[in-house]
Amino acid sequence: MDNLTGINELAGAVNVLQSERAKKTKRTFNTAVILHLYYVDLWSEISAYLANLGSDFDLYVSICGNANAMIVEHIKSTYPNAFVCKMKNKGRDIGPFMEIYPAVARHYEYICKIHSKKSLHLGDGSTWRQEIYSSILGTTETVERIKEIFDTFPKIGIIAPKGQLLRCQSNVDSNTKSIVELSKRLNVINPDMFDFEFVAGSMFWFRSEALNFLPSLNITQESFCEEQGQTDNTLAHALERIFTLASITVGYEVVDTQTIEIYQDLLKKSGFEIRGEEALQALLWQLVQKIRLDKATIVSLDKKNIEMEKSYSWRITQPLRFIMRNIILKTWLKRYFFSKRAR
Repeated sequence: MDNLTGINELAGAVNVLQSERAKKTKRTFNTAVILHLYYVDLWSEISAYLANLGSDFDLYVSICGNANAMIVEHIKSTYPNAFVCKMKNKGRDIGPFMEIYPAVARHYEYICKIHSKKSLHLGDGSTWRQEIYSSILGTTETVERIKEIFDTFPKIGIIAPKGQLLRCQSNVDSNTKSIVELSKRLNVINPDMFDFEFVAGSMFWFRSEALNFLPSLNITQESFCEEQGQTDNTLAHALERIFTLASITVGYEVVDTQTIEIYQDLLKKSGFEIRGEEALQALLWQLVQKIRLDKATIVSLDKKNIEMEKSYSWRITQPLRFIMRNIILKTWLKRYFFSKRAR
């Protein structure tokens, strides 16, 4: 295939691009997208979402060796500066990401990790994919809001799509051993019995520094087993649950776009003035902590919800989880506003 970038040359190639860009325009791009395009027929759909980022971002695409050569031309016709890397079909979207991210991370502030998800073993795989894309790349305003949140709240490391944060404790499945081993390599000896949330579907925005620990794991595509259509118990499934832990370990918080929407909606409707960056940060951290504290409340309100999360039908519970979380957070935040006003 023509116009391909080898993974070993990637770091040097992006350095040259950013240097030349700085000379010509006196600035560099601070945003990147890392896309694993296994299903090349989804390129048109994905490209439509990428358009919402404007032109000031760099695109890194990994494709498998059996991909049609025409796909490189299609990508380059829309994004001439895109880096397209031919890689083995190992580790799904996560294997290529573990090699691309360390090579390019230092050049960007914000990175969006996505892939051409079909989830053929699920009946609603396409719906799930489109919900995720819409939540993190749906409009120009969506992208701008996410970057604004990163800028306003330096402690946020990962922003997940709405409805995709799941408790690892309820969704360990067959990955316990691998998660424990990876946690130890992150210097987390006892990961609080997996009492943290991970991003289901493995698509999210993140602050580049938030995943600085990943390269220390020394995981490449060769670390992954051969692709055999596995639905669980692979290194890729374990790493999917580790990304957020890696971010939390270095002091960053994990939120989702639902939390941001509730937060901003209540700010608009409250009628109260929240002045200064410190006040805004304090409010969001209260909200993040309340999400964690209300896990027990959610369990007590609907134990069946958590039991369903443990099964492969957890997708069915998403609307219920969304509604419950929305009600709990809005109720708490309204009380927060009123209590602040009364003081």
